[in-house]
Amino acid sequence: MSDNKAIGDGQTTPTSCADVTAIKAVTDVIPDSGAMTSIAQDATVAKEATLTGLHAVPAVNSADNTTTSKRLGNKTDSITLGVHAPDGTFSVFRLLDYIIKAFSFQFTPPTADDAGSTYMTQVIGTKSDTTAGTSIVSLLKKIFNITSTVDATGTFSYLDAGAKQEIFELTNTTRKIITGIYLDLRAMTKSGVATLEYKINGSYGVLDTIDYAYGVDAEILLISGPISITEDFKVSYTEDSDEGADRAIPYSIIYEVKE
Repeated sequence: MSDNKAIGDGQTTPTSCADVTAIKAVTDVIPDSGAMTSIAQDATVAKEATLTGLHAVPAVNSADNTTTSKRLGNKTDSITLGVHAPDGTFSVFRLLDYIIKAFSFQFTPPTADDAGSTYMTQVIGTKSDTTAGTSIVSLLKKIFNITSTVDATGTFSYLDAGAKQEIFELTNTTRKIITGIYLDLRAMTKSGVATLEYKINGSYGVLDTIDYAYGVDAEILLISGPISITEDFKVSYTEDSDEGADRAIPYSIIYEVKE
């Protein structure tokens, strides 16, 4: 038992060394108020740093999946259709960008004869597709031989110099069928000859000649088809005798494009 002296009001004070040592051992491990404040501040800073890291905006198109903010992504995350395919590294924003672009692309007409098959719009095709393409539109044109009709019109000035002068040339790269050639010869005062020429093996040759008798034949010369061509074709006119002046020859050449 330790010896304690009364100090009033029922309180005692320790007098033995053992008591003092025990009390000191306890008080030594209790930090002072400054230390407690420092510990609290350190903990707050650490928590703030952790929260800042968790909520920091990630880099554009980041593939990192370690935090919620990185999984959500950056508002400027984006994709390029046909280049990027969605996978597990895509953020929410990047997936949304893909969905919006892919949906919009479904309603964007492709270029003529687009060979792609990634999107339904490419598979269906566009009205300008030709039989050379692989879309559904192109295949239908092949099956039903759907054609477009062209009416090439203009006015040629036949010069007083005379001789054979070219009225119209059709530079050709696809199969066409000429259904009719109309030459308005009402301005002519002399007879003449219309010449049809076709290019074979790189050079033109005469395909046909059609005589026009002034005052006898109809004023509008009709050269009826069908004339099927795959190479260049041209129409010329030659006066039989001197017209004495330049003459206007309006023309219309109607043809179907088969391919």
